[in-house]
Amino acid sequence: MTDPFYYPHLEIQIAEHCNLNCASCTHFSPLAEPSFADAEHFYQQLLKANQIFEGHCKSLKIMGGEPLLHPALDRLLYLARKAMPSIKLTLQTNGILLTKLPEAFWKACHDNDIFIRVTRYPVKLDIEKIKALAEKYDARLDFHPSDGVEKSFNLYPLDVAGTGDAGENYSQCKMRRRYVLIKDDKLFPCPIAGNAEHFNAYFGTNMDCSRQNYVPLNEVNSFEDFQAFAEEAIAFCRHCKPQDYRRNVGWSVSQKKRSEWT
Repeated sequence: MTDPFYYPHLEIQIAEHCNLNCASCTHFSPLAEPSFADAEHFYQQLLKANQIFEGHCKSLKIMGGEPLLHPALDRLLYLARKAMPSIKLTLQTNGILLTKLPEAFWKACHDNDIFIRVTRYPVKLDIEKIKALAEKYDARLDFHPSDGVEKSFNLYPLDVAGTGDAGENYSQCKMRRRYVLIKDDKLFPCPIAGNAEHFNAYFGTNMDCSRQNYVPLNEVNSFEDFQAFAEEAIAFCRHCKPQDYRRNVGWSVSQKKRSEWT
């Protein structure tokens, strides 16, 4: 029986890499090769996703890596709004580049009602200048955590060998039914599973990134179709250790060691 309260956030990554180097990043950005989303492919994926999720999701989060690295960011923001005219659009960023971006970026945020959400990492940001720019261009902006406290990571430890029970792990998962990752014409009910390819490529491991972890966008005809898939364990669930999940483990620079994720 499907859950009538299933109402996830959508995520799409427009850069796989990042200008920060965070240990335990759930998108594995410190391990990812530089890569940017193609504008037309980005648009077509969102167009299809809108047909499926409109009225059934909290928002679309435009993410990375670090999304501000994308050289055609302002164009992507116009395309995102064109594809998803009524869904809340959030640009999730570390904010490092915000004071260096051209007017076209701020205008795109204003014109397309993009909600800029800056995560407070322990890096130097000119908060007052960022706020002044947002005010100048009448762009929506907030900071997370909102109380001025810096970001503290939660640890979702991995069992690289995949010895866990997928069903049991799914029942305990802290990320369960919260997010849907749109990536490579696929829908992943778990962003960790959708990004684990970077871990495998960097460390030469073989965590399960098979077809059992996603559904192709073009095979989903309705929200109910995807919901039925998302409310069951996927193959990657056996690689998680929800019993060892820890909140507020702090922030540190990645040394690109397996132990940061395991």
